[in-house]
Amino acid sequence: MQKSEQPRFELGTLSTKAGVSGFAGLITEIQQETYRKLGWLALVIPGIVFARLLMSLLLGDLASLERAQWIALMIVATGSIGFALLCLRGALKPSLFPTLAIGYEVFVSLGLGTLIMNWQNKLGDGGWLFGAMPAVGVWVILFANVVPLSPFLHLLGGVFSALGLAFWFFVSLSVYDIPAAIGPSENLRVFLQLMAPMGVGVAIGYLCAARVYGLSVDLSRAQRLGSYVLTEKLGQGGMGEVWRARHRMLARPAAVKLIRGATAGQTASSETLLQRFEREVQATASLRSPHTIEVYDYGTREDGTFYYVMELLDGIDLEELVETYGPQSPERVVHILRQACHSLGEAHEAGLVHRDIKPANIYLCRYGREVDYVKILDFGMVKGEWGDASLTQVGTFAGTPHYASPEMASGLVDQVDGRSDIYALGVVAFRLLTARPLFEGDTAMQVLMKHVHDEPEPPSRYAPNTPPELDELILDCLKKEPAKRVASADELDARLATIERSHPWSTAQAREWWESQAPKSGDRPEGGG
Repeated sequence: MQKSEQPRFELGTLSTKAGVSGFAGLITEIQQETYRKLGWLALVIPGIVFARLLMSLLLGDLASLERAQWIALMIVATGSIGFALLCLRGALKPSLFPTLAIGYEVFVSLGLGTLIMNWQNKLGDGGWLFGAMPAVGVWVILFANVVPLSPFLHLLGGVFSALGLAFWFFVSLSVYDIPAAIGPSENLRVFLQLMAPMGVGVAIGYLCAARVYGLSVDLSRAQRLGSYVLTEKLGQGGMGEVWRARHRMLARPAAVKLIRGATAGQTASSETLLQRFEREVQATASLRSPHTIEVYDYGTREDGTFYYVMELLDGIDLEELVETYGPQSPERVVHILRQACHSLGEAHEAGLVHRDIKPANIYLCRYGREVDYVKILDFGMVKGEWGDASLTQVGTFAGTPHYASPEMASGLVDQVDGRSDIYALGVVAFRLLTARPLFEGDTAMQVLMKHVHDEPEPPSRYAPNTPPELDELILDCLKKEPAKRVASADELDARLATIERSHPWSTAQAREWWESQAPKSGDRPEGGG
């Protein structure tokens, strides 16, 4: 295929200004957290009311509040309990929640505002009025800090709460007798003394609402990629971060890989990173082997973050398998290698070379009813016959030193082909059988030079139960000269099939391992990076 014929994917763009519209546009996690917080806040209201009632009963001080005030507070307490139950059950529609929430804020403010009733006979020393204004003002500020609604809505709620306070002020003037010492000028003074601090409370609530809502919108934008929303960070590697994600409409979990320009190294330009990312998506999306990770979606955001969405796997990568459970049986290793050959065989046939085959990029998982199911991950280092070889070296070395073929370790990029992946797969087999690295060194360069010059030891030296034919096959994969290696993934699979006939790994054995030793479902979703 000529370079001019290179298949291209147009990367979708997610505007940082799009996708968030009011409370309904926030990600579900923020909505659910808001319901929970507001539910508990609503339960605080009856708690305070009943505590005040109990204290008044114990002190014989029920007359400190008018009967109408007690009734209003009880209505607020009862309504708050009902609203709290709706919130904690998540029974509120996001589209209706702003109206209901602001309505509830004003409802509570009206109840607390009744504390001002009969203010004429409750003026303190110097003619100061206490009680209702602090309660309503604190409520408005507290509500703005808990509920991420637009500042305008919170301003409306605060204004109506203040108007409710003013309403009870004038109701009190018409219902209760006015002492002779209080004239029109005194009424105005008390009214201004009441409303000025309330106005400050509304202003503070507005500023708090702007901060809380702004942070919620920013978080929603940051965690929304096209139709997917990021929910949990799973891991971070050399190429970026991997997150658990969910589709906003489909009941299908996914993993999202983020690749930020700043994380890929100072030597790479943004254009080079974009081309490398685009090629990774092209390579992975073009493969149909069930043992290759499936790509659902991909794109780039205006902030320069690249992403692609892939299937979420339930299992463990081979590196952690060895680190946690030690050397694996030859039968199981053969079973794993054959599935890896299926993925690589298709890739090689399409002219693609993975270039970073290693245990961390081979995932062992539950897949539907299957167990010990292999998925090959991370085609970010892939080399294609239509690609630019320079793109595969964003840093000084493309790949992982412990699994580099001699030609890769020598920097002979033009000689890298499918047999380089065969070499790496041989190193993986050695690692699985022995739980040891093939070559060790104090530096990456020392390890690379050992791949070039040192002869590998047979796995049976450290794993005596390794069948001689498997020993021989792995050493054939590890030949220094590509021409002397196993020629292809298909040839490797055929020789592994012969070994498997006399050393089978049964479905019953696999299921027994997964039921007794494997991590529980959901504990180790696809990570990588």
